[in-house]
Amino acid sequence: MQKILMGMTAAAMMLGVSNTALADRLSTFDASWNDMTVQAGNNGHPEDYVAKRGEVYPGVGGQAFDAEYFFYKIEGDTLSIGLQTGFNLKDGKQKYEGSWYYSGDLFLSFDDSPTTYEYAVDFQTNGGWGTATGDEVFKKVTKTKSPDKPYAAYGPYLVQNGREVDNVLMKNGISSGWGEYTDTVNDGIKGKQRSYWTIVELDLATLLGADWAVDGFTLGTHWTMSCGNDVVKGLATVDPVSTPVPEPTTMLLFGAGLAGLAGFARRRGTAM
Repeated sequence: MQKILMGMTAAAMMLGVSNTALADRLSTFDASWNDMTVQAGNNGHPEDYVAKRGEVYPGVGGQAFDAEYFFYKIEGDTLSIGLQTGFNLKDGKQKYEGSWYYSGDLFLSFDDSPTTYEYAVDFQTNGGWGTATGDEVFKKVTKTKSPDKPYAAYGPYLVQNGREVDNVLMKNGISSGWGEYTDTVNDGIKGKQRSYWTIVELDLATLLGADWAVDGFTLGTHWTMSCGNDVVKGLATVDPVSTPVPEPTTMLLFGAGLAGLAGFARRRGTAM
């Protein structure tokens, strides 16, 4: 039913491994999750990398500013979207060279233009930052803010104006945490590295209607931080689900089976 559109070749992966530190998928995102990370060109490197001098795509900052993965899974009408980054999603802020930078909102698309984000999960409501504030809301986006130059093109990162849409973001539908992985690439970056995760749960029936599985949809996701030092995008296509129509031969066999059972039941009734 579900297929992932990913743009990373084996050759690009091999090139990226040769001189970068690659973030492992945290154990939170086990085999039940689909990796929907868009691999963004990046001079042959995969998205989830940090180079020796702290470069991340498109800027710098090292592991603390590395945007890494998007994941998704569907259970019933519940769509779960998982975001993993080296940036502190839980507290929502990170200090670099004496200045504070902040986590962006989660931007989403459910139409045929997956890089134009009509919705967002607003993490910065009531003046709070991060995904542990408990006051996040789901919004129809009308105005956004992008990072300052030179990385303004990697926005949006913040919902400036939007209309709250009720009952899409599920009750207790946001969770967050962190984990560690050991960098094993011979690139000068050694030891355990920390990554953070946030999971958002949405009700597809409320958002897309009761027939969402029949129609299918394209999901686009986007996240960056206030400085735009790195950006991660996700893309997935959920195919329509149709009820198969039995072939004529199958129907004849099914009918013959029912007739046989009826005759058997009559014979048993006569014998008794």
